[in-house]
Amino acid sequence: MLAQGCITVELYVDGQPLKEYSDPEREAEDDHRMTRYVEVKAGQRFSVKVALLPGFQFFTASDVRIEFYIDQNNHWQSFSCPYESVVTYRGELQHREEVWFHSSVMKDEFTGQWVTTSYEFGPLAVDGDAPLPENLTPSDIDLLGSLRVSVYRAKKKTLYEPYVWDGYTPKPLDKISERALKGKAIKHNVKYTVNGAAGPPAIQYYGYVPINSDRGVPYEFKFLYRNRKTLQSLGCIPRSPSPVPDAGLMMRRTNEMMLTMHQELRELRERLARAESGTRASSVAGRESTASTLAPSRGTSVKVEGLMDTENVLTRPTRVNMEPRWSVPPPPPLFAHFKQENRRLPVGTNPSSGAKRSREEATLDDGDEPVEVPPPPKKPKVVIDLTDD
Repeated sequence: MLAQGCITVELYVDGQPLKEYSDPEREAEDDHRMTRYVEVKAGQRFSVKVALLPGFQFFTASDVRIEFYIDQNNHWQSFSCPYESVVTYRGELQHREEVWFHSSVMKDEFTGQWVTTSYEFGPLAVDGDAPLPENLTPSDIDLLGSLRVSVYRAKKKTLYEPYVWDGYTPKPLDKISERALKGKAIKHNVKYTVNGAAGPPAIQYYGYVPINSDRGVPYEFKFLYRNRKTLQSLGCIPRSPSPVPDAGLMMRRTNEMMLTMHQELRELRERLARAESGTRASSVAGRESTASTLAPSRGTSVKVEGLMDTENVLTRPTRVNMEPRWSVPPPPPLFAHFKQENRRLPVGTNPSSGAKRSREEATLDDGDEPVEVPPPPKKPKVVIDLTDD
């Protein structure tokens, strides 16, 4: 309930007042302005109750003016509480006075008949490509999604010309672009539902202006109607708590997850075993294929041309005539120590080949001294010719 200066304002839905929420980020409010959020749903009919409590001071006012505004519509509905019609004592109200705004009289734009309409919350479509109505100003957009009540002490003045209301029916805004809203989470609007036929409104002969001084400053009450999700995002109401999980259900789900994990692990091991056996078979087949390819065929000859290492023989396109069988003996070490055996070779004989040597070589062997052997010759360049003769 909004209450200021012995004035209360409440928003009712289905006969019950809505719970009001303060804006956590809004600055401190003054004595004449109050704003609250309320949670609404599409299809709800609502009404607004304004009450003047005992102790309200009229001061020099002839009337108390109460005006009700919906969204961007200005001067939509009003009511006057004359000083002469209430019980007061020295300008102070003695009894509670209530004013309800739950319907209004309008003229049907198709039939021209006067009808009564009630207020109902409806859905507001947010479309990125929706054009902005020509008669809608940026200040009007700021008023979307709001219900406002203004109460002030007034002086009654006679109008020069009587005022006859034409019964203009406001058209609710059903679609708006997200860019026009500028980030405001507004999902509802107010629609007007026709209830039945009514008589024309009375002619107005008087106007009202606030009294002078601070006592004529209006009291403004504002309701910002939003859906529950928006109020949760604003921090006005806590988010819905997560439901407590069932212990039995959690145990069954855990067992199912364990069985699934074991099955996936078993399938993974089987795939790895099949992949490993396939790799081994491919390796054996590759070695057999390589051996059969490199094996010389009968009737081929071998010629060694130039110097070349083994790696180049396998990778470079060289010409080699292969013979059926051949081998290259390993080279001897750079330094060799020949131990003299009991059996002595004839002078001038090579110990390894038995060939005769010179007398100087034989003399060196008799002293059992280490002999420096020259480095082995470089490997001959092998050219393989795989063409059959």
